[in-house]
Amino acid sequence: MPAGVSWPQYLRMFSASLLSMFAGAQVVHQYYLPDLSIPEVPPKPGELKTELWTDGELYILCMMDTQPSRLCPTA
Repeated sequence: MPAGVSWPQYLRMFSASLLSMFAGAQVVHQYYLPDLSIPEVPPKPGELKTELWTDGELYILCMMDTQPSRLCPTA
């Protein structure tokens, strides 16, 4: 008898709490609609580029694995 209650009562409470947890998780996922897609191939270090428009000029930022963002050389 776990926690000083009978096995049937323990199993009912355990089942109720488990179902309640699953229902709550489902409600949160329906409300926030998370993006569960996984990209096929992650970019290699140095390949991830972000375009930034400032004052009509285009800057391309490179993301390096050990260095902070910096401007990429334009080719």
